[in-house]
Amino acid sequence: IDLSQPPSTFLKHRSDYGSVLSATKATVAVSSGNTNDLAQLLHGNCSRPFAFHTGNEANPWVTIDLGREAAITGILVRNRSDCCLERAENLRLQVSNDNQNWKELWKADSIQPVWEIPLLDKGVKARYVRFDTRPKTPTINEFQLFEK
Repeated sequence: IDLSQPPSTFLKHRSDYGSVLSATKATVAVSSGNTNDLAQLLHGNCSRPFAFHTGNEANPWVTIDLGREAAITGILVRNRSDCCLERAENLRLQVSNDNQNWKELWKADSIQPVWEIPLLDKGVKARYVRFDTRPKTPTINEFQLFEK
């Protein structure tokens, strides 16, 4: 967790949202592109402005495999920190239990440096979390998934 950033709603209300799930046993896959800092994508300590960058393709994505089904209470997405925030303007969140059938839960309605996606009352249980964009190539700095 980057302590230089303002605390998220999830961290301020930790008793409601629980612990940061993405910092434990999760693995990350991307459709293409730079994968050098994928471990940093989930741990909030990326030393560069972005932890991954997909290639220029029609449907770029990043998938987080939590290793088990989890009750997800919230997701924080930190956009890249130097420029090009518009690359994530069509960011979409989907979840799955089998990595085949996906359910859309959220779509960005504007370009932001940080999105907080509260799912506390949605009853979301999933093993896989996928973010994708169309047609841009996302460059994201950090994801934090919360579980109670």
